[in-house]
Amino acid sequence: MNRHYSAWTAFLVLALFFSSTVWAQHGPRIPPCEGCPMSATEKPYPRTGMWFDPARDGSGISLEVQNGFAFGLIYSYTEEGKSVWYKFTGPLEPVEPEGEGLWTLRSELEVVSGGNCIDCPYQPPEVSGSRGSFSLTVWQRNLISYRIDDGETYRMQPLVWGTPLETVFPQVADHALPMFPDDERVSPWAPAAGLVPWVLVTRTPDAFPDLYMQSSVVYWTASQIASDGKAFSLMFLHEPGDDAMSPFDVMLDCGKPGEPGVHAGIPDNLRERLGPEAVCIVSLPIGPERYRYYVAPLADIGDEYFFATAEDGSSIEGHRLLYR
Repeated sequence: MNRHYSAWTAFLVLALFFSSTVWAQHGPRIPPCEGCPMSATEKPYPRTGMWFDPARDGSGISLEVQNGFAFGLIYSYTEEGKSVWYKFTGPLEPVEPEGEGLWTLRSELEVVSGGNCIDCPYQPPEVSGSRGSFSLTVWQRNLISYRIDDGETYRMQPLVWGTPLETVFPQVADHALPMFPDDERVSPWAPAAGLVPWVLVTRTPDAFPDLYMQSSVVYWTASQIASDGKAFSLMFLHEPGDDAMSPFDVMLDCGKPGEPGVHAGIPDNLRERLGPEAVCIVSLPIGPERYRYYVAPLADIGDEYFFATAEDGSSIEGHRLLYR
């Protein structure tokens, strides 16, 4: 697995300093998952951190989201090629069910200048103008797009360097899924190398108030890509209190439902609803040989968080621990 670290590090260095051919759609390709059910209670917010377009290297967005309110800085250049940064801020407004995307933000894109250099006496910066009207759309947890005034739309993905990633479905998506190396040990008390701790949280819209949000015990997760490259899975394990690890039937599987052996246990009506696109499905036991199936588009699965929704409107989130 060390090869993944080396390859991913090299990719990031190249992505930050060299340009490449701009893709026609201005950003990463990710299937929209039009058949995915929507949660009755929750929608994932965009990831906080750095965002970029691998095909437009050298610029990006720093996005901070807190309690539904977003603050962002765009690192870019003027028409003359001089570096400049812009500021936008505002609430993330939910998109109506008949609309496109999950959240939107509209703000004036302010030009900020006049501050001090990094090791000079402090001089407060000031807003020196506006670049135009800025609109941001959150499509999936790890996919956003922006547009200035009525210009073209550009899509971006998070910049990830703490976890090696694999582009499992390169024919249909540029979104990469997390890999946990065999030699990674997140803590001395981790039961084994290659296992990463997560907490799973389920939400049921028709539950009693005290059961609306239920948190699980810690799960230890290992990742796997099928030998034929057509499927990806995260297997969640729990520690039963002795030295042995036993599987707990919580699985996150990604692939095309039409492929043989992919999402084999889901009901036929759900399979037909999802169609041929690659999606991720979390299977959670709710009784003897009974499961609830949560569905997520590819970009709702990340290195530190995932979000999926069942047909009854309930949802499940995964929060990675010790990812410092």
